[in-house]
Amino acid sequence: MTELNLRVTSPEIAASILCVIEEVTRAEKKHPVWTKDNVKRAAIIAEEAGEVIREANLLDEGKGSLESLRIEIIQTAATCFRMLNEMSKDEDLQPGIIEYFAAGGNL
Repeated sequence: MTELNLRVTSPEIAASILCVIEEVTRAEKKHPVWTKDNVKRAAIIAEEAGEVIREANLLDEGKGSLESLRIEIIQTAATCFRMLNEMSKDEDLQPGIIEYFAAGGNL
């Protein structure tokens, strides 16, 4: 497990980040194997973003809820993080970052 210390400008940002991290963890447990195909990964993100649009539209029509929209936004963000994480494993796109945290660094 890696500890992450961040300074953010508001408690709302901190809460949003924590929600996304929790969703990434939940999604990885539910779907431990993820496609290695980047187009399919991006398609999953697009599908999640489509759900954000649907929920925003429902809310604007008076049929949806802020909570439903919030959930879809968190799921979309988590999917983006998951793709970034998988890409860094596959292609080592973030040299030094993993080593930085492994050595106990923080931002």
